[in-house]
Amino acid sequence: MTPSVLRLLAPCKFNLYLDVLSRRPDGFHEVITVMEPLDLADVLVLEPAGAGITVTADRDDVPDGPGNLAYRGLELLRRRLGVAAGIRVSIGKRIPAAAGLGGGSSDAAAALAGACRLWGLPPPPGLLEEICAELGSDPAFFLHPATSLCRGRGEAVAPLPPAPPLQAVLVNPGAPLPTAWAYGEIDRLPPRRPPGVEPLLAALEGGDLEALARSIYNVFEEVARRHRPDVVEVIDFLRGRLELGAVLAGSGATVVGLARSREEAEAVGREARRALGPSVFVAVASNRVPPPVSG
Repeated sequence: MTPSVLRLLAPCKFNLYLDVLSRRPDGFHEVITVMEPLDLADVLVLEPAGAGITVTADRDDVPDGPGNLAYRGLELLRRRLGVAAGIRVSIGKRIPAAAGLGGGSSDAAAALAGACRLWGLPPPPGLLEEICAELGSDPAFFLHPATSLCRGRGEAVAPLPPAPPLQAVLVNPGAPLPTAWAYGEIDRLPPRRPPGVEPLLAALEGGDLEALARSIYNVFEEVARRHRPDVVEVIDFLRGRLELGAVLAGSGATVVGLARSREEAEAVGREARRALGPSVFVAVASNRVPPPVSG
């Protein structure tokens, strides 16, 4: 029996490791990254509709129509499955937009998986992955959000041993670090010798939180240090208070500080709100992501 309404959680992510390699013939960059989900999540409600696709969000900075990744993904899914039935998706946004946390990609992946359940049509093997790859670099990760090594544009996803339990303090200064601009700035950086991903992979294999913290890396910090003093202020603030350190979430402006306990994370979060101002987004999240809520 297919459900009449689905309520799904779409978690965010951050990058434990992110390096940008050469530019590809298709204009994108080759990347190597390790992504980790966090339980800060948007809430999607999916309902049948007579015809067409409707995607709405409870925040003005999130597009409603074809500019929304979930809408575009559902268009592709209906076409590939030959579905005439419509669908209505309401998104309760908890993840800040354009923040490097993958909120739009996560919404799209959740909408695709949820639509198949709502219509009672299990997708052919590989179809959702194929659609996610067409949508962008991150959606494929969110089909099965877990510690993963991602290559290509980010769409080639391979599972890794789960990261040790950790708490995260998420701080966003409010102004986005536009993805296309940030990737362009990578090409302008002087020659560099980034740390390899191997120490991080070894830390995951051994379940060693301290070794993991020593191995985190994001090349976009080098862009931030050249152009975004507000982001650098957040990075330095969190590193000065958290022994495990901090890392940019992705190409966006959110900084993720790593903490051993919820109490430590919440204490630093309160201090960040006082020190960095009321306009700064601050949240505390865990990397133990619950399964989607449905029905």
